[in-house]
Amino acid sequence: MPWAFGEVFGMNDQPVFIHSLFRAGSTYLFKVFRRSPDGYWCYQEPLHEGPLAGIKDPELLLSFDVSAGKSLRHPTLTTGYYQELYDVFGAWRGVLTKEALFDDAFRDDGRDASIPFFRALIDAARGVPVIQECRTSWRIKGLKQALGGLHLYLWRDPWDQWWSCQINDYFDAAVMLIINARDHPRAVARFREEIGFQALEDEEISRQLAHLAAYPLSPSVRYQAFYLLWCLGLQEGRLFADLPLSVDGLSDDPTYQNEVMRRLETLGLGGLDLSDCRIPQTIYGAEDREFFLVQEEKVHEILIQLGWSREDLSGLLTLREKHAPRLRRWLPETEREIDLARDAERARSLAGRLFRARRRWAKYGAGTGTAAPGGICRTTRTASRP
Repeated sequence: MPWAFGEVFGMNDQPVFIHSLFRAGSTYLFKVFRRSPDGYWCYQEPLHEGPLAGIKDPELLLSFDVSAGKSLRHPTLTTGYYQELYDVFGAWRGVLTKEALFDDAFRDDGRDASIPFFRALIDAARGVPVIQECRTSWRIKGLKQALGGLHLYLWRDPWDQWWSCQINDYFDAAVMLIINARDHPRAVARFREEIGFQALEDEEISRQLAHLAAYPLSPSVRYQAFYLLWCLGLQEGRLFADLPLSVDGLSDDPTYQNEVMRRLETLGLGGLDLSDCRIPQTIYGAEDREFFLVQEEKVHEILIQLGWSREDLSGLLTLREKHAPRLRRWLPETEREIDLARDAERARSLAGRLFRARRRWAKYGAGTGTAAPGGICRTTRTASRP
């Protein structure tokens, strides 16, 4: 039996799922479970293009070594990201499909292509299986019904999280590929309609991501897409996860951190140390705040129009405010602090101008007078600044 030792030591003997959206600190939580002396068998983002490519050549899984996380500012790991996947490769090589990654991101009817894949990983685990994943936040209900287990939902302040996603082109493209998913909820359908979204069909995820990265959308649309998924994910986590976790709360509030530790132990998840949780946080100026609030209000309108109650939205926003980053409540006082805050806002403004220049180049070409190939949207909203 895979987890027989759990019966001896009184540990949880159910699979553990860590759900989150990109750049929420999930790699840190993966590290917390993996370094535990209690024998968890941890799978890091198995619904990823890396494992999908590894079906043909499993040695590719080992190429995602500990150095791969430096550019992403991930916590330092002692072994490669996909070591556990590599060790049980034979159990899942014929089960993982393209549809499991993005196409079925919203399925909760038991036909989600990730279910047989996760079942294979659970059965092959050499300890209590822990699955950390950034593409399952909107299918917690369906996975819980199909596979049981304990489900944690890790979330982060959306402003900091979205800016963290700007570290490269991948994350914005991946967000839009989730928006591209089939069987999407009505709020996503309305959002797609409002931005003139045209479904992007291709048998290769790499080509889909490359296309989306090459022809990016405006900052306002990109943040709206991210924030819509952020709201839908946090609501799914509030309703169906066994324990929602604020990474900002874990970083800022020792009382909250201790409370979470007690809750985890109550769930049978022992041997976990969260004392070194530190998520980066950012100061925002008036222009930054205006940009975010305008886009968020548009998303809120879609949610209310498509079935959310005012109580649903209020509950989500109250939870967000409860665990708002401590740095967000800090006001610069000295001349040096005021300069630093102003410089940070200027840097983001410069990044926005550079992005808009790149977007114009992608749309019209480099001064050739001919338009580059179009993206997947017929029209996009523009933003005064990102």
